[in-house]
Amino acid sequence: MSQPPSPLAYLSATDSHDWVRDLPDGAISLDVEASGVVLRASSTLQTRFDALLEKRKAGDLSPQETREYEALCDLDKALSWLNRLARGARTS
Repeated sequence: MSQPPSPLAYLSATDSHDWVRDLPDGAISLDVEASGVVLRASSTLQTRFDALLEKRKAGDLSPQETREYEALCDLDKALSWLNRLARGARTS
């Protein structure tokens, strides 16, 4: 079975990995579910993403907010990819 492509191949924010290194403590949580451990963005990070999404829909994002929004989208892709890898490891 082949591995899904790395989310790094699909990053939209320039140098978004630099921003991700500066995530505050608690930005990502581990939830234990029946199927195993799931990585999630914290409620604080999700709230920030929702606020940025609303501003984006209204066309009101500053350049800095656009970069932050893109980095959060990239983080979401990375967490989804890691969760898929973990699910695949449990089933193999």
